[in-house]
Amino acid sequence: MNTEEEILEELDGQGEEKSSQQKIKDLKFQLKEKEKEAKENLDGWQRARADLVNKEKQIQAEKIEIYRNAASNLLEEIIPVLDSFEIAKKNKDVWGKVDVNWRVGIEYIFQQLITICENANLKRMDIKVGDNFDVNKMSASEEVQTDDAKIDHTVSEIVQSGYELNGKVIREAKVKIFVRK
Repeated sequence: MNTEEEILEELDGQGEEKSSQQKIKDLKFQLKEKEKEAKENLDGWQRARADLVNKEKQIQAEKIEIYRNAASNLLEEIIPVLDSFEIAKKNKDVWGKVDVNWRVGIEYIFQQLITICENANLKRMDIKVGDNFDVNKMSASEEVQTDDAKIDHTVSEIVQSGYELNGKVIREAKVKIFVRK
């Protein structure tokens, strides 16, 4: 880049052969070239800045996705533990014979685990006996024959609870369904 002084010296060195008007035209032309170069530099800088902002947003989104995947994997591993608690509580004979203080403590621990899961948006699906069979949320482990058309393809028993994470099914509920003969 030529400084203003260098440009003037260059023009003066050309002698009197150039008129003042020609010198002004030359200076205007050089000024336009420098303005064009400055605009290109500014545009490049603005693009680079926008790219940097976009990259920062992308990195932040990737961090969130990594966190969600890690949380999802951990929660999927916790589901069998929840199943074990449910199985233990289903056996009413044994559960009723256990020391009351011990049973209350276990129920408290189970509730803490449920709360942690719910805070992480893992929710047990609310499926009840009599609900219509939904292939998006349930898998049929057994068919129970019935003559009653009203209960055809409804849940007869819940074998294993289903779970959703952030509204997305991560494990279908296993159910027995009524099927009309």
